[in-house]
Amino acid sequence: MIAEESPQNAQNWNQPVDEVQTSDFVGADFSGVNLSDHNLFNINLNGANFRGANFSGANLSSAKLGGTDLREANLSNVTLSGACLSRANLSRATLNEADLSLANLSSANLSQANLNRANLSCAYLGKANLSKADLRDVDFSGVNLIDADLSGADLSGANLSLANLTGANLTGANLTGVELSGANLSGASVDSSNSEISSAKNTEFMDADISNTNSSLPWEAQNILSSISKNCE
Repeated sequence: MIAEESPQNAQNWNQPVDEVQTSDFVGADFSGVNLSDHNLFNINLNGANFRGANFSGANLSSAKLGGTDLREANLSNVTLSGACLSRANLSRATLNEADLSLANLSSANLSQANLNRANLSCAYLGKANLSKADLRDVDFSGVNLIDADLSGADLSGANLSLANLTGANLTGANLTGVELSGANLSGASVDSSNSEISSAKNTEFMDADISNTNSSLPWEAQNILSSISKNCE
């Protein structure tokens, strides 16, 4: 059973936005809390417990959620642009149609999460776990997925143009209709029978299990991703 929000914690969310943003929620237990449609821009929720919480429609852009427990949380239609979710646990979370552009999800756990039609353009997902996730029609353009685990994920219809998938694990992934123009799959593990990979346009394959692209991101995108990685503290 999802825990009820305590009166003390409930009072925090009723403060003015500027006071909520500066409040210290590090390590607090907000499991099951309902924060749908709240404005939580730039808030610091590092290490807090939001398992099963409802954030649907909320604004969490530039929020700090490093190491936060968001298992089974509802984050549908949430704005998380530029947010820090490094090492966050989003296993089985719902993030359909969420905006995660420019977000840092390095080493985050997104296993079996639902990200259908989400926007992760130019996001940083190095070493993230996306195994068995629903990634249908996701915008991964310009994303960094170095050493990410995408095994068994459904990527059908996803846009991975200019994505960096160096060393990524794509074994057992559904790549039907995926866009891979200019993507980098050097050292990636991909099923050799996958026709979507072998027929990808503008993609050069070498040194992967079956594929490698030697294309690189534009300098502007590389600088953005570097900034995301360094500023997620």
